[in-house]
Amino acid sequence: MRKLLIVEDDLNSLNGLVELFVDEGYRVFGARNATTAMQTVSAYDIDIVLTDYCLPDFNGVELIGELKRKNPFLQCFLFTALLSNEVIQNSFRFGARRVFHKPLVLDELLAAVAEPLPSGYVVRTSNNYPVANLLEEESQ
Repeated sequence: MRKLLIVEDDLNSLNGLVELFVDEGYRVFGARNATTAMQTVSAYDIDIVLTDYCLPDFNGVELIGELKRKNPFLQCFLFTALLSNEVIQNSFRFGARRVFHKPLVLDELLAAVAEPLPSGYVVRTSNNYPVANLLEEESQ
């Protein structure tokens, strides 16, 4: 079962998203700020993070950057009402797979999260290396 963390400071929105993904078969965790989110990712070996941009301690792009620095293969998605070129560019630069504009279209969000990882990646190995890197190391 894939483990999903939703980071949203609005409790009603957080509860709605948690319920949506639980109904889809995910093991879901919730956090209302980035600090709790980072602790949750470490404690529960999270596979996927959905985060709002506006959080009380720091923004969702910064959160994604910090999480991806620790685990480059963590799947991260950002949602925001503050859609700007800067937010979009920084989101992708820091490692978001997709950026969603609020109000969320739930079917699109569910479909994006359910997409398989890009080809060439090994999931849940001890090192989470791209397959290409593993093959290069073996040939040397």
